[in-house]
Amino acid sequence: EGIDLVAILGNLLDNAVTAAEASKDRLVTFETTVRNDYSVIVIANSCDLLPNTHAGVLVTSKADKKLHGYGLKSVSQTLKKYNGDYSWEYFAADRMFVVTVMIGEATKR
Repeated sequence: EGIDLVAILGNLLDNAVTAAEASKDRLVTFETTVRNDYSVIVIANSCDLLPNTHAGVLVTSKADKKLHGYGLKSVSQTLKKYNGDYSWEYFAADRMFVVTVMIGEATKR
């Protein structure tokens, strides 16, 4: 559904742009493809600092933790509706953060 795609892309692209704006290279890339009946989206952005994590989970770097940090939770919940998931990697040598999203068909209700 359109609203679900907006939830996924809006949150991920907002995070990518925010990190890229704070980096030296200021780069965001967006790629799509289809693999094994899944739509795959890869968003990469320049990121000069190692992402904040807690127990392997990304956490917000914004000062007001009570108002921020819900975007990836929303992405994850939305992807569950489509048998999808996401993963991320940080490449310190290249100062690049990459998130890969796989979206399947909507689950039948």
